[in-house]
Amino acid sequence: MDWTYDESSRTITFTGTGRMKDYKVAFSQKEPKPWAGKEIRHAVISEGITHVGAGTFWECGTLETVELPASAVSIGSGAFTYCKSLKHLVLPEGLETIGNQAFSDCENLEDVSFPDTLKEVGEGAFSGCISLRSLNLPGSLRRIGSQAFWDCSELATLTIPVGVEAIDDHAFTDCKGITDVVIPDSVTFIGYEVFMGCSSLVRLTIPSQYVKEARMDFGMKVTVTPYGE
Repeated sequence: MDWTYDESSRTITFTGTGRMKDYKVAFSQKEPKPWAGKEIRHAVISEGITHVGAGTFWECGTLETVELPASAVSIGSGAFTYCKSLKHLVLPEGLETIGNQAFSDCENLEDVSFPDTLKEVGEGAFSGCISLRSLNLPGSLRRIGSQAFWDCSELATLTIPVGVEAIDDHAFTDCKGITDVVIPDSVTFIGYEVFMGCSSLVRLTIPSQYVKEARMDFGMKVTVTPYGE
């Protein structure tokens, strides 16, 4: 795997085939990256690369745009965490997995285009993306990981697509702007306190087996309706 950096455009380009290196980002084990210290505004991941390495752009606060190839199947954990200048994100068709905390705390990220091939959104993948306004999740999606969209406070409505099977613990906790949620019958697992702290929630449509529990949890504050009625 090779990389080049263009000083005039502040662009880093990765070329090669296969998987990019995964970097450890835990503070006690943090690995230095060869491009550390460079002012990176644009990133290009070239065709042929199948995996964006964990921690590749961790704390790259100047990153404004990223181009991902159709060959990309997965994005590693923490790959774009704390990329505070990233506002718009287009994920390529062919992508199947977004890793844990992959885009967490990208606090100015406003919109994400998800591909119709996506199967899993990992734990905390978009947590703390406080400017994210809407979600158009694809029908290919099967699992939404725990805390995946924690504290995405600008989200207003949420429709989980038919095909999703599991929504893990705290997936949408503290999404204070959400008013309406629709969860289809394909969902067979709903984790602990998925909508805790969603203080604006007024309508919840949910598979019938979860209606009783939801009504107990939310009381009169939220109108809970069985899916399909």
